Amino acid sequence: MSTRMAAEKYDVPQRPLYNKAKRKHPKKAGRPNTFSLEEETEICEILIRCSKIEVPLGKRTPIKIVKAVALAKGMNGAKFADRWHRNFLRRNREISLRMLSALNFKKSREWTAARYEEWISLLQKLKDDAFLDNPDGI
Repeated sequence: MSTRMAAEKYDVPQRPLYNKAKRKHPKKAGRPNTFSLEEETEICEILIRCSKIEVPLGKRTPIKIVKAVALAKGMNGAKFADRWHRNFLRRNREISLRMLSALNFKKSREWTAARYEEWISLLQKLKDDAFLDNPDGI
């Protein structure tokens, strides 16, 4: 079927169909993701570590962590809201499963000094590994 006939049949503009057929738009439509795949993998590892030490991961906690990583990377104007959170969880299914298991409010009330020390040691390890100091290390 020609692009003209397809455009008439489906009531869409002919030019985008022609460009798609001739592969004149090799890039993915839309703007690129805020973080690269490697950076998102690192963020996933941070969130998995948080869930392992049973830090309560509600909806706002991952967004706060990601904002901190973005500021360390020098991305001051980046926005991380509900839409970004939904898309991030859609791209990283293992995190959405972990977050549900870590969202136990009874355990979150049991935030003890030992868990606090584990959290601080995790942050210190990330700092020692230059994860928080070097934006290229993300």
